[in-house]
Amino acid sequence: MAATEYLTTPTRARPPRSAWATALANLTGLGLGYAYLRRPLRVVAAVGGTVVLVVVAFVTDASNAPGLWRAIAAVWLGVQAADGARLARRGTRPARGDALLPVWGAVAAVTALVAGYLGYGAAGRATYSAALVAQVRGDCATATPAFDTVTGVYRLTLADHVRRAAVGRTECAAYTAASMAQDSGAVAAAEDALRAFRRDHADSALIPYVDERLATIVLGRVDTTVASLTTQTGEARAATVRTAVEALLSVRRDLADAPSAARVPQAMRNLWAAAERPFTRQQFCAVLPTLDYAVTLPEAETGAIVGTAREHRPQAQLGCGLAEFRAGRFPEAADHMRELVAAYPADPGADQARSVLVATDVAQATPDPLPVPAPLGTPGDRAVTFYNITSTTLRLQISGATAEDVTVPGCPSCPKYVRAVDTCPSPAGKPSQTVRLSGGLYHVLLRPTGSRSMNVRTLTAVDGDGFCVYAVPAGPSI
Repeated sequence: MAATEYLTTPTRARPPRSAWATALANLTGLGLGYAYLRRPLRVVAAVGGTVVLVVVAFVTDASNAPGLWRAIAAVWLGVQAADGARLARRGTRPARGDALLPVWGAVAAVTALVAGYLGYGAAGRATYSAALVAQVRGDCATATPAFDTVTGVYRLTLADHVRRAAVGRTECAAYTAASMAQDSGAVAAAEDALRAFRRDHADSALIPYVDERLATIVLGRVDTTVASLTTQTGEARAATVRTAVEALLSVRRDLADAPSAARVPQAMRNLWAAAERPFTRQQFCAVLPTLDYAVTLPEAETGAIVGTAREHRPQAQLGCGLAEFRAGRFPEAADHMRELVAAYPADPGADQARSVLVATDVAQATPDPLPVPAPLGTPGDRAVTFYNITSTTLRLQISGATAEDVTVPGCPSCPKYVRAVDTCPSPAGKPSQTVRLSGGLYHVLLRPTGSRSMNVRTLTAVDGDGFCVYAVPAGPSI
């Protein structure tokens, strides 16, 4: 029987490989351990996986979740190290001396990779520091490209300063846009943007520059306000002054560290000089609302403005009330005089206000023109007596060259009313009031106490004259 022969190819034995060297080499993420094991497909898979991981991390900005990406990287490299060690253990182990060289080679590769990453991180920190220094100087033209480099090239350092660089980039963009708007004349838009910056980036290194720009805008607007006051009076003028004062106080309170805040006191003085100019021209009604507002201001923050307003306000109230009286606007005149007497009862002009209050009551009850009377209490050279011949108490408001406001009590033994009097009865035993009047024509407004009925009579003051006053069913008379 013929012999049968078989031809077989002997199995190629893999050379001994160190598990430690393989694991360490695979920690590079570059498949070096697989290359050491001569596993080309695994080398390609390891390198490809690392590349994909790096690209995804960059595109999704891994710095936003550094903990997650560090864990992913650790798992990825750990899996490769464990897989490489497993494969190395399938073969024979090298002698101790033969394993040292690949182990040290793997250590060198890992050390080089770690050193490179640390250098990459150090370069990122240095770039961020330079950007921050430029931002602190207010130099966003230099800071912005540096911030962009940190958030771009050095994004994969996964360091905290990458996120801070993104914030700095946002701050510089907002500040630059606001600055360009202000420099181009779009002041309102710039102010809105700067105030939004202070609200959204309160801790930014750019806040001092934002505050200075805001202070400059506010002070410029106040300068414009000062010029506009020449055409305004009354409430409109007061509203403009109020807006300007509040703007200056906001600079003093909120932007105190801005260099331009030092200009606030002088700006306040300039504003007040323009605001109170009608007072020096005796245009009291034009300036009175401004003074009404100024006396409410905090004295510690507005200097002499409050003191000046308190000094001038009574005179302005009196002057405006007199102007309204002469113009025939008696209710308005009375309002000013009442406010003066209530707020400043001891003011030198208070007696004049009291006499005008009497005159406004009389003037509203007669179509006759009335002069401005002398201050209440001014003694005349003629004594005139009024005596009541009815039991009804009567109030007499007398207005002419002087003014008086007196009450004549009712006569207990007299009738409540009389219908007509041809000749006054004797004043003996009748309640009376004697007043001293100057010469000239007077209007006397009579009204029973607590009654709305009234009557006006005229008389010429003659020294020693006496007049009976009485109530009639239709109203009081003289």
